[in-house]
Amino acid sequence: MWLTPIFFLLGAAVIGNYFLKEESRVQPFKVAIVNDDPSVETNLVIEQLTDSHI
Repeated sequence: MWLTPIFFLLGAAVIGNYFLKEESRVQPFKVAIVNDDPSVETNLVIEQLTDSHI
């Protein structure tokens, strides 16, 4: 009875590891940024998004 949660967590970890390893499921795509609110916070977010070239 006390082994059931351990086996459940172990199975969930194995299945999660399988799905997280496959990087071919998400293909890079282009994104457009529209700035309708020229506030300081919005400009900071846009700067962070455009500087992170992954």
